[in-house]
Amino acid sequence: MTQERASSARYEKDAALNTISAKRMADGLYIEYRFGDADGEDMKTFWKQKGIRYAVRSFQGEQYITMVPLSADESEEKLPCVMIMQEVDAFNPHQAVTAFGYFE
Repeated sequence: MTQERASSARYEKDAALNTISAKRMADGLYIEYRFGDADGEDMKTFWKQKGIRYAVRSFQGEQYITMVPLSADESEEKLPCVMIMQEVDAFNPHQAVTAFGYFE
């Protein structure tokens, strides 16, 4: 996105850096570089501050991550599940953190 030689003569590096797209990329990178482990307390606190109950569970050797609105605990209404991720590589705890950058 910020290469000196872009494919278009009209490409403006500074303008590209001040777009919504660039901000979203930076938000995702923040998550990836801020957190080293999907099951850390700091990760749980991060999502709680965003209004999401976050849990990491293991079942038969596979890891699952669930994210549900905090309001689900306070409501008797049926609420949709926000996201369930199955960890495909339990030996790499950072892989899920990288994925959060795409969904945050």
